[in-house]
Amino acid sequence: MVLYWMKVTGNLLRNMYLCFAEGDSVFQSPLEVTVSKGHDVFLQCNFTTDFTSPNLFWYRQYPNQGPQRILTAYKSPVGKNAFTSGKFSTVLFDPDKTVPLKIEAVSFQERAV
Repeated sequence: MVLYWMKVTGNLLRNMYLCFAEGDSVFQSPLEVTVSKGHDVFLQCNFTTDFTSPNLFWYRQYPNQGPQRILTAYKSPVGKNAFTSGKFSTVLFDPDKTVPLKIEAVSFQERAV
């Protein structure tokens, strides 16, 4: 499990985004990202696995609630490894073992703790 803390400039609340992978492990860099309201942000998730077709999951978590899945990424046999859901998008880069989460036009609605 990877926890990302994203601080929206001018707001004291932070967002928690989680990346899960079927397989061995996931890790993040950097540990915290600061972004101004209205800008796009990328949250990096790197993974290691022995699976030939890994599945990776991005979640967000609001205060006093369980995690909510926002995207699932998987290695497609036809090379379509890009996934979009509303303001969120990701691409599974299998050779690099990365699955970055892009959040478009960050707003205070993305707040989560």
